[in-house]
Amino acid sequence: MRIPALLVALLCSSLIGKTNPQRKLISDKDYKYIFYVSIEPRDDYENDKSYFWFKSGKIHSSFGGSNGDLLHGQYTKSSRDNIILEQGDFKEGLKDSIWKEWYPNGRLSKIIEWKQGFKSGWSVDYNDQGEIVVSGRYRKNQKHGTWIHTESNDTIHYKHGIQKEEKEKVAFKEKLGDFLKRVFPPKENKDKKKKDRKKKDKKIKEKKKKTKKRDKKNSDQEPYSEKKG
Repeated sequence: MRIPALLVALLCSSLIGKTNPQRKLISDKDYKYIFYVSIEPRDDYENDKSYFWFKSGKIHSSFGGSNGDLLHGQYTKSSRDNIILEQGDFKEGLKDSIWKEWYPNGRLSKIIEWKQGFKSGWSVDYNDQGEIVVSGRYRKNQKHGTWIHTESNDTIHYKHGIQKEEKEKVAFKEKLGDFLKRVFPPKENKDKKKKDRKKKDKKIKEKKKKTKKRDKKNSDQEPYSEKKG
């Protein structure tokens, strides 16, 4: 079966567009950008994802769509004097794989994993001395699992972006409420405790009277003893 030459040409041009994105180099008064764009359109945008695209000499971003050529391939941002500041990969307009950021002194400031436009995986922040200050994991843009803040020595646990400590705070409030009830009991409980205390005091008094009578009776019944001279 022979394939028409026009169809072959269309298939080849389509493959070239996808496998060989166009390289771009732009700059502004502060930074330089080197990146690649795909001229292939896409029609499967997702509203909760931010897409990066190029048009009229600038990089733009928007949720759920684009109005230019989608960034596709390696992206590098650097200062005017060629100090690298940010680097990562795009896949059809979405951030993907590992992204890195640097301080002007050349030390790493951040490493973060992306998956199809979502923060998904490890995130590590550094200070300008190269020491880790915050580390944890994301799951679809939400903090999930254990996050460690080294400088403040804090360990925080998240589940789908919500701190698990919220449960502990609820338990703490419940314990505090129980304590306050003991300190400031309701009026009916206070009256009951007062009556119980009176009954207890009365029983103690009666017991003391009985003990006193018994001791007196025993002393009266003691045998008489004569002194021997």
